[in-house]
Amino acid sequence: MHRPRLPPLSAIRAFEAAARLASFKAAAEELLVTPTAISHQIKQLEAYMSLRVLDRTPRAVTLTPRGKALYEATAAGFGEIERVVTRLLAETAPTTVTLTSTIAFLSHWLVPRMDALRQTIPNIDLRLHASNKVEELRSRGIETAIRYGRGPFAGTASIQLRSDAMTPVCSPSLGLSQLGDLRRVTLIHIDGRSRPAPKPD
Repeated sequence: MHRPRLPPLSAIRAFEAAARLASFKAAAEELLVTPTAISHQIKQLEAYMSLRVLDRTPRAVTLTPRGKALYEATAAGFGEIERVVTRLLAETAPTTVTLTSTIAFLSHWLVPRMDALRQTIPNIDLRLHASNKVEELRSRGIETAIRYGRGPFAGTASIQLRSDAMTPVCSPSLGLSQLGDLRRVTLIHIDGRSRPAPKPD
């Protein structure tokens, strides 16, 4: 069956934009062409169809009755194409996941394993956010975090990855043998906490 010949797509695009925006200038800005080019495309469309689709005035353009019927069809067609293209791109695009953790953990543990991780989960686009602060995940658009601390954490679902044992060490030359000896030495604090530390670091 022979398909009826359609007007040039460029003319249809120009008409749809001009009709939707009621302006040759606005349509030209959207399609990255000149208003003269939009006017030429509209004239080409009207010549092809042997009918007027837009009425021009110094301030705006309006649809004729037949132009209104054509606009409803073109707007519906472009809308459906946009919906399908968006769905298809979403199906093929990798899932983006942002992970926040401390600078030390990312640089010393995760980054050296990134190649192996990409091979394991090739459809995940993993983006790293390095910060020593405990970030508010939802407001920052971050999906997951690896942090030190005692869970559970409010507003999140958390699991314990592992336990960590820490032991204070110092040079034997300091001569520290009991807790009270700490009063005579310089204590080091870490800046950048999200809340004050209950004890010196």
